[in-house]
Amino acid sequence: VRIPADSPLVGKSLAESHLAEMAGLVVIGVIRGEQLEMMVDPAGTVLEADDLLIVKGRARENLEAIVALQNLEISKGAITSLRELESEETGMLEIVLSPHSSYIGRTLRQIEFRGRYDLNVIAIFREGRAYRSNLSTMTLRFGDALLVHGSRDKLRLLARNSNFISLADDVQPAPRLGRAKMAVAIMLGVVASVLLGWLPISLAALTGALLMVLTGCVTMDEAYRDIEWRAVFLIAGMLPLGIAMGTSGTAQMLADAVLTPVGRLGDLPLIGGLFLLSLLACQVMPTPVVVVLMAPVALASAANTGISPYAVIMTVAVGAASSFLTPVGHPANLLIMAPGGYRFKDFIRVGLPLAFVVLLVVLAVLPVFWPLR
Repeated sequence: VRIPADSPLVGKSLAESHLAEMAGLVVIGVIRGEQLEMMVDPAGTVLEADDLLIVKGRARENLEAIVALQNLEISKGAITSLRELESEETGMLEIVLSPHSSYIGRTLRQIEFRGRYDLNVIAIFREGRAYRSNLSTMTLRFGDALLVHGSRDKLRLLARNSNFISLADDVQPAPRLGRAKMAVAIMLGVVASVLLGWLPISLAALTGALLMVLTGCVTMDEAYRDIEWRAVFLIAGMLPLGIAMGTSGTAQMLADAVLTPVGRLGDLPLIGGLFLLSLLACQVMPTPVVVVLMAPVALASAANTGISPYAVIMTVAVGAASSFLTPVGHPANLLIMAPGGYRFKDFIRVGLPLAFVVLLVVLAVLPVFWPLR
């Protein structure tokens, strides 16, 4: 947008122009003469005649209205692609909100993204759709992908922020390889101690995590930050519910109503029904919750039919881990949905055949390792 000499915006700062408030336009840069200035300061940049503003917004709905009010000119063809705004100093980066991000549920304005990181958000990708206007008021969700533009130095700093996951390899922080052998040795020790029966898995995992911190493989802050506290409290809250289902007779009632009739058809139909029930439940509930709730039902079904409890519990475990039918079944599904441009039906299209394959494998292999009788 070019500012002619008779425009009322001449002599005003970008903040005083109120372009963002009135029309939802974001000024990405200013071309003054032969100089292109990116990431301009809204309060300190005073507009001059013949300045060329590079703005982002909806042309038909907002841009033409503000142009008419402020006596501006649209310079079509000046910037035909966002790629023209990239140089050795400036560039673009696609980032995704991490599962542990503290920005989930907040807007860009609330977290003061522009002032905090000195970067512009060009677009937000959500559920296969790109949003390019009124971004400052959009409530951020887990799985959102943000296209960010600005200084390459600032982009590198943003890529190291724990609230985001960078989708570009060239700005990812370099791995700390000095302790790689130690980390592998600790991991193998944890696995071996469990396989050999020396330690229960809970104690072995906790010991391994402690050794990772003591040996410097990770810092205490990194370990604390990467703990999924919501999952911890969710499981802690659901465990009493699972115990209550078993002691109150609710699990027995569900088993009698749902699984026992299927069990009369044979052991394999019971295993198949239990698998499908767990699979469907984990598409809308977290996997640990499904296991906690389904385990008492599975054990009650085993007691009713005389089938091995080891086999039914393993069936629940495999079924609850098959959370690939919907994007909400697992955080990893949401994490790839926006940057990959996937839709809800894409997960079903791939997940249904895969679920059928897993079901066949369970029916064929499970009785070999855990005999049903």
